[in-house]
Amino acid sequence: MQENKPTNSIMAQSLDDLAISAADSVEKSDNLIRLFKPFIASCVRKFTYENDIHKFDDMNSIAMSAFYEAIKSYDKSKGHFLAFANLIINRRLTDELRKNYRLVKKQVVTDFEDEELQVANNTASLEEYKQTSHQENLRLEIEQLEAELAQWDITIQQLVQQSPKHRSLKQEIRRVVDAVLTEKEIIDILFNKNYLPVKKLSEITKTPLKKIENARKYIIAVVLIKKGDYQYLSDYIK
Repeated sequence: MQENKPTNSIMAQSLDDLAISAADSVEKSDNLIRLFKPFIASCVRKFTYENDIHKFDDMNSIAMSAFYEAIKSYDKSKGHFLAFANLIINRRLTDELRKNYRLVKKQVVTDFEDEELQVANNTASLEEYKQTSHQENLRLEIEQLEAELAQWDITIQQLVQQSPKHRSLKQEIRRVVDAVLTEKEIIDILFNKNYLPVKKLSEITKTPLKKIENARKYIIAVVLIKKGDYQYLSDYIK
């Protein structure tokens, strides 16, 4: 039987819309994966040695599963699909490297190489992979966050300006953020009506309304990070 190939009608759609329409269709998902095999392979090559064919095949299989995962979980609030897929692939490959790293630490060397040198070399290689992958994932999450913030008319520069600088103000804003995250009614207003109920938050937290208003965009951004798929950026939000 001849393999189904992506048609021109598929390419006529925007990639973001195409990914959304493929979420509930195995056939469309398979077509999209076939279409983007070169892209998936390029993601994998950043995590494997050039001549390590077996390792590439293993990681490529993980990356293809991650691409399918991205199709199933994508929506336009997460930015452009390809950037989102790249992020998911990088995360899954990083997880695999971490697993390998734990195995390397337990490795028993049976050949004639110096044991400490071999383990050190393997460990150093995996640590380098992890560091590079972390930076790439963080960059992709920032791009994804920028796309999501644009829908709120918020820029990264504005977040820097509104970020609380003094310890007492940080504590007050943290209480406000916690209130948003724990109050279902406020979350519903924020995501369904697209605004932050500043007055209601002031009443709940006893924080002056002006302080909340001055940090409104910062509060929204922190909530988006905490409620969204931002594994690496969340580490920077305490």
